[in-house]
Amino acid sequence: YFSKEAVERLYKAASGWFEENKMFEDALINAIRSEDIPFAVAVFNRHRIELFNHDRIHRLNRFIALFPSEARSNYLEIVLSSAMLQNYYANFSDMAKSIRRAEELFKALEPHKPYERKLLGEIHCLKNIMSFKSGDMEQSLFHAEKALELLPGDEPYFQRESSVAYYTMALYIKGAKHKALQKVDSEFKKLASANPYYKMRWLQARCCIHFLEGNTDLMRTDGEVLKTLTAPDLFPGAWVMGVYSLTASHYMSNRLDKIGPSHEELKIHRYKGWPEWIMHLYFMKCLSDLALGRWEELDREIVQCELLADELGLESIKGLEKAFQVELFLRKGDIDSAVAVSPFANYNLQPSYWFYYIPELTRVKLLIQTHMEEEGKKLLKNLILSARKFHNNNLLIQGLALQALIYAGESQYEQAKKPLCEALTLSKDLNHKRTFLDLGNAVIPLLKEIGEAQ
Repeated sequence: YFSKEAVERLYKAASGWFEENKMFEDALINAIRSEDIPFAVAVFNRHRIELFNHDRIHRLNRFIALFPSEARSNYLEIVLSSAMLQNYYANFSDMAKSIRRAEELFKALEPHKPYERKLLGEIHCLKNIMSFKSGDMEQSLFHAEKALELLPGDEPYFQRESSVAYYTMALYIKGAKHKALQKVDSEFKKLASANPYYKMRWLQARCCIHFLEGNTDLMRTDGEVLKTLTAPDLFPGAWVMGVYSLTASHYMSNRLDKIGPSHEELKIHRYKGWPEWIMHLYFMKCLSDLALGRWEELDREIVQCELLADELGLESIKGLEKAFQVELFLRKGDIDSAVAVSPFANYNLQPSYWFYYIPELTRVKLLIQTHMEEEGKKLLKNLILSARKFHNNNLLIQGLALQALIYAGESQYEQAKKPLCEALTLSKDLNHKRTFLDLGNAVIPLLKEIGEAQ
């Protein structure tokens, strides 16, 4: 029998061998088996930023789960990594808890040392994201600026690049679109000419602004370049963003025939990217099948959505998928099924900044269809106000179109014209067609009347 010290040395030696041979998971497993947790955390720390840089969120989650629960809550780098992962899993309550825990742990460190400054920068990055998701753009900008001061800009560093993206989106929302694009260029464009990694980050940041603006032409061009530049095996998150940008552009501009091929490719890599983005891509395929009347294919895709949500195992994603089921039932006129599914739906996953499908609008439609018109109208009014405040054109166009449809359903045609005209005017330069085609027969006379008047 070996002594405890000898076993520890053997496991550490095995860990070192696996690490030298780029077998990180085995290196970490053996490091943890040595029962020297600080040693194991050091192994994890040497690779975690590289894993973030390559969008390996599922591997990171798996690696963190290998640690004992006490280590997961008492080592700052693990807590910081967990908080970032919760963002991608749309679990914002746990993300907030992890940020608070990270701040507590940081108090024991010396903030002026170079490595500790990086960790503080990561805390500010997380608070930047959290502030953005809660709608506090001033705090988002403040924490982003702090993160950019502390995190190095001369090496790939996912948390810095995320801070740039959220900083520029907050600038856009504050009405400073050109300043936002200039920041994206100043941060990435010079480096992009020599390094494809920075070109990828440049395109991702640009796509985020295009999503907010709802500019389908720019979504298509930058999304296609991003998809072509990246590979799902190397940068799955960036690749999925490129695919989504391209697919959403095709749907919004009514190029439905182009959606199928990308979706088949997505299915192969559905477990590699960011779960929420993957689900929304599945939704785009369902919406295109519905628009084209491909009923059998639509039924298959709905089943695939539900299976994928269950396989991902995230309550937030399961609730989102149920909200989308409600949307489809409402579009097909099956009110009873929509009502039956609704208690399991999550209509308030996060602010709908990026995605074409907006669960909050599904909630409005359900309220209107179930004789709770006043509550539905009030919610819609608040959503339209929010869309104006945050310059979210996708939400604004869909919200105004829905408002016009509600007025038309009440035979208030003159009142319906104002929001419909505004939505049409706004969508003209953005090539945003599908929302109006999905409105149905109730507003066709109004569309004709507006067209003849113009």
